Amino acid sequence: MKTVLALSGSSNRGKSTTLNLVIDLLKAAYPHAQVEERRYKVDRTFVLVIDGRKVGVETQGDPASRLPTSLKRFVDAGCEVIVCACRSYGATTQSVEDLATRDYAIQWFAKDRSDHVADQARDNADVAKRIFEAVHRALDE
Repeated sequence: MKTVLALSGSSNRGKSTTLNLVIDLLKAAYPHAQVEERRYKVDRTFVLVIDGRKVGVETQGDPASRLPTSLKRFVDAGCEVIVCACRSYGATTQSVEDLATRDYAIQWFAKDRSDHVADQARDNADVAKRIFEAVHRALDE
């Protein structure tokens, strides 16, 4: 089943940081997989090919970002699983929701901000692990 795992939240909640951790977990879990990666300042666009099955990740989910372009690229490339960041409402959320018309099931993950740096880092890691596990489940279906 084609799946979108969308990490939503307001600005400065750690969405990009969390999805960068997901990319690192995927690279570590599949060291022999084919990787296509584009790095920007903080953000990355990433496609992992595991035995012919594709997972696309876009860490940038800000309004007026490359998110719609990346989502289209992932769909056109045949990604079975798409992981992305988006805001809580508005155009980025709509870009994700539009994928339902392309037969993608959408699973939402919320990203909140913690008041303490250590708590924020722990929360980012916990959410990254949940998304990483959701990628595995989606690929097993």
